[in-house]
Amino acid sequence: MGKSNKLLIVTGILVILVSIGYFPYHKWARKHTNWATATEDHPVNCFSCHLYTINRGPAATLINANYVSPFNLAVSNDGSQLFVVSEEANCLLVVNLEDQKVLHKINVGKMPHSLVLSRDEKTAFVTNQLVRQHFKSGS
Repeated sequence: MGKSNKLLIVTGILVILVSIGYFPYHKWARKHTNWATATEDHPVNCFSCHLYTINRGPAATLINANYVSPFNLAVSNDGSQLFVVSEEANCLLVVNLEDQKVLHKINVGKMPHSLVLSRDEKTAFVTNQLVRQHFKSGS
């Protein structure tokens, strides 16, 4: 058996294995993306999720070193401030809309997701995605 025949057989086997594994893996990947983004059918693909929107790893660092991934936001009642949940930076950004400058960067735990402002806007309630915390009653 010649070298080209062996290469052809190995290539054929790899194509068959990838073909068999692609659809179940793709279905799992879509389910994972929908879970991570809290949506029913998120339009992202593997590249945009694992390279563009994260700042971990060498490739992502080269592509987007300063990307803080704004996720959700709220505007103050008077329209002067914007509160931005920054998922990759694990913080809540308070932005002055008039001069477009960040006033405060508040650490809020890993992977913040959503926020709601209290009526007096003195408190921001921020939810986090992948955080598992257990609290004892009465403590």
